[in-house]
Amino acid sequence: MNLIYDVSQYEGVNQVDGWLDPQINLNNENSFFFAHQSGRIYYSGKSEGYHNSEILNLPQALKDDGFMSLTSFVLHPSFTRPEDPDYATLFTTHTSKYFQANIQNRLTIDGTNIPFTYETIITAWRYNFQYQTIDPESAREVLRIPIVSKEQAIQTMKFKSDNKPWSRDFGLLYFSLNSLNDYAHIPIYSGAILRINPKKFGARNYLIPPNNPFIKDPSVDDEIVFMGAKHIENFYWAKSDNASIFINHKNAKNYSVSEVMYGDDWRSKPQINPQWDLDELMPATLYYTGRKFLELKDKLLFVTLVDNSWHVNARSVLDINQDFSVFEVVNIEQEPLKTANLSLIQGKLDDIFIFDRSKSTLHRLTSYSQVIDINETKDEKADHGNVIKYFVIVFVFLPLVFFTYIYFGKTAKERAFRQYVKRVIRFKYNSNTQIVLLFKGNKKECYKQIPISDINRCEVLLNGTIIGLVDNQLKKLFSNQKEDEIREIFSTEHFSNMVDDKMRKIELVVHLNAQTHTLCVYLRKGKNRVTSTKYFESVEIVLDLFWDLSKHFNPKETEARDFQAPIEVAQGYRHVPIKSEPSESKNGEYVDSTLSETNDLTEQPDLVQAIDKLVNLHKQGYLSDKEFSQAKAKLFK
Repeated sequence: MNLIYDVSQYEGVNQVDGWLDPQINLNNENSFFFAHQSGRIYYSGKSEGYHNSEILNLPQALKDDGFMSLTSFVLHPSFTRPEDPDYATLFTTHTSKYFQANIQNRLTIDGTNIPFTYETIITAWRYNFQYQTIDPESAREVLRIPIVSKEQAIQTMKFKSDNKPWSRDFGLLYFSLNSLNDYAHIPIYSGAILRINPKKFGARNYLIPPNNPFIKDPSVDDEIVFMGAKHIENFYWAKSDNASIFINHKNAKNYSVSEVMYGDDWRSKPQINPQWDLDELMPATLYYTGRKFLELKDKLLFVTLVDNSWHVNARSVLDINQDFSVFEVVNIEQEPLKTANLSLIQGKLDDIFIFDRSKSTLHRLTSYSQVIDINETKDEKADHGNVIKYFVIVFVFLPLVFFTYIYFGKTAKERAFRQYVKRVIRFKYNSNTQIVLLFKGNKKECYKQIPISDINRCEVLLNGTIIGLVDNQLKKLFSNQKEDEIREIFSTEHFSNMVDDKMRKIELVVHLNAQTHTLCVYLRKGKNRVTSTKYFESVEIVLDLFWDLSKHFNPKETEARDFQAPIEVAQGYRHVPIKSEPSESKNGEYVDSTLSETNDLTEQPDLVQAIDKLVNLHKQGYLSDKEFSQAKAKLFK
C-alpha cells in the first residue's frame, strides 16, 4: 500500500482531523480535491507538480456570518464533460445558523413549531480548470433545510456513479438527512434519503424527478425517496440495480446494513431483516464495481484490524451474513489505526484508496497477500489437508457434471428463450399517421395504439445498451450527427459473427406520462431471425421514429434531415414483413409482403440522381447485390 498524499500540513488548517472524504479528479487519477470542515477546499495533483493551494474558502465566498462547518461535497458526473451544461460543476453542503428571514430556497415544514437552530444548505459551484480554482462568484444556493442539531445535517451526498449520460436518472443528486427524535413522525425528519435534479430551471434552483415515489402523496415531501431509517451513515447501490438502495444505519442497539426499496416507509411498518448486524461501530464500507481486483468485484468492502494489520474484507452485499468471509490482507509499517477513522474510495481506473481521517493521509491499495476465513481458528488451520480430498472428489465427478450441464443446460436455455419470445412486445410504426401499434408475442391483433404525441422520451438499445435517445423534458433532440453515430454502431454490430447462442437485439423503450413500454424491433439468435423485420429495415424504422419524435418535441430546433429514403423501393424494402403478417405501406394501408409494381423507379424525375442514391444505399449495406441489380434494372426499363 502506497502513501499518495499527506494533507495534514496544508496551509490554513489548524487541526489534523476534520477532513471530509476526498473527491477524485475525473480527468486525472492522481489528482484529488480535499475539503476540511472549516470550509477550505484544496486541489492536489502530482502530475501538475504537487499543487496543494487553497482553491476555495467557503465562509468568505458565501459571506455567511452564521457558517458553522462544511459537511460534504461532491463533483457532478459531467464535471469533465465540456459539452454538458453541468461541466465543471461541484456541490457542497454546509451547516449554518438558522435565521427566520432566510426563506429563499428553504424546504418549509408546515404546521409545526419546531425550535430550529441550524440549517443544512446545498450550494452549487463552478471550477475554473485554467486557473485551478473555484469561482466564488459562481455560488448558487440550491436548497436549505432547517434542523435542530448539527448532527442532523447532511453528511452524505452522492450521484449514482454507474449511470450513463443518456440514462434517465443521470445527474440526479441523492442526500440523506438524519432523524429528529421528537419529530421522527415527520417524513423529512424520520431518517430519509432525498433525490433532486440540481439543475436551475427558471426561478427554481432544482427540479423534482418525475419518478420520485411520493409525488402523489401530499403528506410527504416530493424530494423524498425513502424514510424512517433513523440514523443513516452511508448509502450505495448494487450495480445495475435501479429499484433499491443499500444503507448503513444505526438502530437503538446496533448498526446494520439493509436493502431498501424506493418508496419504502419504515415509520409505519417493522424494519425488514437487515443483511448485516454489528454490535460495534460500523466500519467504513465501499461497494466495489471495478475490475482491477476481480476477486473483490461487486462485493461490499470494509476495513478491520487483525493482528496489527489492516484487512479489507469482501462480502456479497446480497448475502452478507454468509458463514465464509474473505479477507484481503494489507501489510503496513506504521501504527495501525482505528477503522472508524478510515474511508474507502474507488478511483476512475478501479483503484482502491484508503483515506485516514485521523492522520490526514491518503493511501493506494496496490496488492493483497492472501485470503483467509474469518471464522477459522488455529486448530482448524491444521485440517487444511482435508481440502485435497474434496478436490479429488470434485474432479472425479467433474466430467459427469460437465456433460450433464451441456445436455440439460442447452435444453433449458432453448425453453427459456421460447418463453422470452412469447413475452416480447412487437410494434409497427406508420410515419404518416404517427401512431405506434403494439402487439403481444406472436399475436396479430394490436392491443394498444400510442400516438407519438403521448411519448415523452424514447431510447434505442442494441443488445441491452442504450445507443441513442430523444427526450422532451431534457431537450434531447435528434440530429444528422447523431444519426450517423447510430448508423455506425449498427453497422459495426452487423459485421460481427453470430455464433449459435449469440443474441442480437434491437429494442425501443418508450416513456409515456405514467407508463414505460419496452418494444422489440429486431431479435435474432444465432442464425435464426425471430422477428419479421430484417436488421437494416429495423434500423430505418428506428431512425424514422426518432426524427418524427424530435420534430414533435421541438420542430423549430430540430434540424433538417440530410438522409432521405430516395426511392419508394427503399421504403418498401425497409417495411417488408415476413410470410404471414401484412405490413403498412407509405399511405398507411396494409400491403402484401412482395414489392408493389407501383414502386417502379422510372417514376423518379431525375434518373442520374436516383442512380447515385441507389449506389449509396448499396455501399451502406441497405441493399444486397441481388436487390441492387434488380432495382438498377428497373431504372433502365
